[in-house]
Amino acid sequence: MLDIPARHMSAGPAKPPDTDKEGAATGLDYAEQEAAQAAAKAEGTAPGVDELKAHDPETLAQALAEKIQEVQECKDRLARALADMENMRERTMRQAEREKQFAISQFATGLLDVVDNLERAIESVPEEVLAQGVDPETGKPITADRALTTLRSFVDGIRLTFNIFVKYLEANGVQRIDPTLGEKLDPNKHEAVYQVSDPTKEPGTIAAVLKKGYTLNGRVLRPAEVGAVRRGTASA
Repeated sequence: MLDIPARHMSAGPAKPPDTDKEGAATGLDYAEQEAAQAAAKAEGTAPGVDELKAHDPETLAQALAEKIQEVQECKDRLARALADMENMRERTMRQAEREKQFAISQFATGLLDVVDNLERAIESVPEEVLAQGVDPETGKPITADRALTTLRSFVDGIRLTFNIFVKYLEANGVQRIDPTLGEKLDPNKHEAVYQVSDPTKEPGTIAAVLKKGYTLNGRVLRPAEVGAVRRGTASA
């Protein structure tokens, strides 16, 4: 048996990472570590020319076979590490897709009540009223009282749908930006689409609200669109 002193002692093969927790990047680090250890081990244990001459062919052949086996073991460990990395990448992609589909499903389910109430609001106004102005119950032209009752029913349905939708958005972290007239203009939440001159109002305040804004978990999705009082227009 050829006794060859190692120039660099190896601490042994690295423990494979827990691919379920570490992720694809850790698997790549492990593969690189395996390759580096294999190279260092081969360099540190390679015999010199004088050492080879001092042993018979049978001993040299045995030493060569051992080195070939060590290289093969390193290649096997590297291949397993790369396979683990690829498996982890595929599992991560599948999991991300499942979570995406689940989130879409939850959001869509919450909107079903909104759709149902909009449908009821539409159905609250008979087609005969819209097309001919005829009361479907009497067959006669619709009276003012009947028209008012139908209109109230329609508005109530729309209002109910609106409230349900706002509550649903709030439950999912969406909050409304609802500016008030005279409020200080905040460029982080308000977008001034036009300016007005009004000496009776404080400059840099909101003069009109065109469209409400929304935030998602504190991040602005859409700023509120407002009209602002032009600076330099306040009365002396």
